[in-house]
Amino acid sequence: MKSPNRILLMIATLLALAACSSPGTVPPDSHTTASLPEARRLLSDAGAHNTPEAIALRTLAAKQLLELNKPRQALEALQLTHPHAIPEHLLADYSSTLAATYMTLGDTEAARQTLINNDALNDSFLMLPRNEQLRLGQLRGQLLGQLGEPLASAREFIFIAALAGNADDKRRFNDGAWQALMNTPLPELIQTADNTSTTDRDFQGWLALAIIGKQNQGDLDAQIAALMRWQQANPEHPAAKNPPGGLAMLQTLSDNRPKQIAILLPFAGRYAAPGQAVRDGLMAAWYQARHAGSQVPELRFYDTSTDQTDFETLYLQAIADGAQFVIGPLDKDKVRLLFDMGSLPVPTLALNEVLDYGQPPPGLYQFSLGAEQEVAQLAERMVASGHRHILIAHSPEPWALRSTDAFREQWQHEDQQVLGIASWERSRDIPGALKETLGINRSNDRHNSVQSVLGLNVRFEPRRRQDVDAIMLVASPDTGRLLMPMLQFLYAGDIPAYATSHIFTGTPNPDTDRDLNRVRFCDMGWLLQANHPLRTSLQPWINSGQSPYLRLYALGADAFLIHPRLPQLQQYSGSIFFGYTGQLRLNSTRQLTRELDCAIFQNGKPRPLPTIMAQQPLTPAH
Repeated sequence: MKSPNRILLMIATLLALAACSSPGTVPPDSHTTASLPEARRLLSDAGAHNTPEAIALRTLAAKQLLELNKPRQALEALQLTHPHAIPEHLLADYSSTLAATYMTLGDTEAARQTLINNDALNDSFLMLPRNEQLRLGQLRGQLLGQLGEPLASAREFIFIAALAGNADDKRRFNDGAWQALMNTPLPELIQTADNTSTTDRDFQGWLALAIIGKQNQGDLDAQIAALMRWQQANPEHPAAKNPPGGLAMLQTLSDNRPKQIAILLPFAGRYAAPGQAVRDGLMAAWYQARHAGSQVPELRFYDTSTDQTDFETLYLQAIADGAQFVIGPLDKDKVRLLFDMGSLPVPTLALNEVLDYGQPPPGLYQFSLGAEQEVAQLAERMVASGHRHILIAHSPEPWALRSTDAFREQWQHEDQQVLGIASWERSRDIPGALKETLGINRSNDRHNSVQSVLGLNVRFEPRRRQDVDAIMLVASPDTGRLLMPMLQFLYAGDIPAYATSHIFTGTPNPDTDRDLNRVRFCDMGWLLQANHPLRTSLQPWINSGQSPYLRLYALGADAFLIHPRLPQLQQYSGSIFFGYTGQLRLNSTRQLTRELDCAIFQNGKPRPLPTIMAQQPLTPAH
């Protein structure tokens, strides 16, 4: 399942909003369907003039060129306009279109200068009609989110929400602020709250509410109590009567918690070790909740290590035993059997996902650590960094082939291209595969050909191909430690390197991982932190040889913690559960999607990279 590219989604929103701008001197046929002949006609009519009419025509032509995926031509058209010639009534439309063009080309800094650090635009802001102010503020909020500045994005949305006179617009902009705050790391929220002036009561209130939204997600009772205290302290706050993100339904979630949960996992056979890791994580979360004084359900465990023909009987037996909620199974084939059962008698959270088996039956939720979501996030980050033409290097194992296929599916876009793929069967074949993919062999062939013609010994240094923006690695840590020095040796050490989470063992090891320096990857946030409390509590478990299953342990913990929150995630599309496995959202087919933390290896240690905000496009203000 291919997820939409967030950068392209935001660009579409920028253009849609710019199209709603005050028309000014744009001609009556300005809403013509985009076509290359039409764009050329508009540019011809504009000529090289800098009159308001010509500027409006060129801006409209640039919008059409962007729709046609011709951003460089759009930029050339816009740059024909002299900045000082743009009248105030066209400045917002021109700047929005130029910012969208820069974002398409991956030049986020230029987009910032155009839309945010633009003195002329800022000076004219208060003179704009109210609807123009709202549109421009919305664009800035979205751009700041894409630039990895969620707090600045939140401030922008809070500002325009206060300007909005329409209740729907206020709610929409407040939701934008909430989404930005939810994309801000908790320590940063706390630090900002401590440093914010007491005179800025609205922003202080938003920060305090966001901290409540992120803390105690595994403890409904504690979160309800914190929300009630906040409402009493902030009765006039814009979010006091209608808390965002599903916070208003916390009491309902608490009242409807299941009293008994059936856990369906394999405890024998090929899936025994993964099943036990999930169970250990789930039980750890259950004990932690009970120790904190929370209401906890009775858990009953059922071993699914049986023939598939017995699974439905086992599932129905768990229901007959009183289960009001089911967690499991872990085996994908058994998840398909749930599809075959049709409507399920109780909500069921499967710990795998099936993407090619039709619509899931009512009551079925799917939660997986599959590669599809991870590589989608990597692809979006690469596009946001301006990479379009890439190489892939992958190991021969089945998991590497699946991840590579999933990534290539995500990379299918007109201006994105996989230039080559290096693969191998044995480690000794890696240098040859890289040389071929990097074009080193062709460079050597050209050298030999020149020497043969000239009959002379020609001094020569091989050159790699020069059209590569980035390289994607799908490999284990051991293989990655071979690949990176080889790339350096083969004149490719300057190419930005990305990798799937397979590149990281899950345990920081600076001495061993120095060879992975410069590799960017995304993984569960707690795995990237050497001193995370969960890692500390798991150390005996890790020392016993269970470290390969760290991610499955987190899956079990999150499965227990999130089960009462599923109605909230389903009813409020912007709701996020901050779990050990990532930031979790529920999509329209009741699949939990994961947003991971991203890092880069520096001195052998994972160092955090800025978050690229998962911004959904907002509809234009009225």
